[in-house]
Amino acid sequence: MTAKGLDERTQFRAYVRLKSGGTIAETTLDRYEQAVFVGTRNVVGFLSWLEKQPIDEETVSAYHETVLLKRYAANSRVPICSGLNWYLRWKRARDKDGEDLRFPIPATEAAENARAIGNDEYAALERHLRAKGDLRELAAVMVARDTGLRPSDVTTIPLGLLDIDGEHPRIRGKKQAKTGNRVSPYLRRETANVVRRYVATYKPDAFLFEVRPKQPFHRRWILEILRRACKETGLPVDITPRAFRRTLATNWKGDIKDLQAQGGWADPKTIFKHYRLLDEERHYRGFEETFEPKPDPADLEDPAFR
Repeated sequence: MTAKGLDERTQFRAYVRLKSGGTIAETTLDRYEQAVFVGTRNVVGFLSWLEKQPIDEETVSAYHETVLLKRYAANSRVPICSGLNWYLRWKRARDKDGEDLRFPIPATEAAENARAIGNDEYAALERHLRAKGDLRELAAVMVARDTGLRPSDVTTIPLGLLDIDGEHPRIRGKKQAKTGNRVSPYLRRETANVVRRYVATYKPDAFLFEVRPKQPFHRRWILEILRRACKETGLPVDITPRAFRRTLATNWKGDIKDLQAQGGWADPKTIFKHYRLLDEERHYRGFEETFEPKPDPADLEDPAFR
């Protein structure tokens, strides 16, 4: 404990919260704290690895080479390096030239063959969940699939934002945990009917999906539902909430701004970089429609088109 009665973890979280303008999500702070003080399954925590060595250019470089680059997978070190850099900034760590010490953050990489869920796969998944009879799990998966929201947002939908009795069911003004932006995604009527039945049966108190009154499920809950369902039905185990999100972005037929309002992407560049990868058939169709537009059927009655 410090003289002020606050341990180092609490001080670190307070510093990041302050310097980020108070907009950072608590779940993000959890990841940053874990990277520094505890570590992950594949990465030793920075302070555990240091073992009271000084934080200097040599130790930062050694940790980067021997820990962060070991068993490296694309995009796996981005949040870890972000958390470590916040810690170095808090500690005012400098190199020999007096410059701020920082871990290099690798550029995020888009998947070469992004995983999208086919209609047959989803139909089999939904049939299994319906047969199982757990309305809460069925509703959670259907909402995740329709909205494309991140799991952390699906599990924290306040009941007061549900608007499912009108002609166009939707969730109005959901604040995203990651970006703080508000989105209002639509739901299919079929999904709205399941959600309505679920709410009437389970009677949640404050959030749509609660592990106990006024306490939403952890974001990993939906991942566990899908993992268990895929195992029981023999479906590929890579069907995840992120695959729902990717499928929505890949198959979306409307304007990109409308897709942002549905799934909550803050920057359209993210959509094109990580989801809407090159589809040769779609590419050629766009080219054909641009340079060889088909005449309107009504115009074919005009003698000039005969």
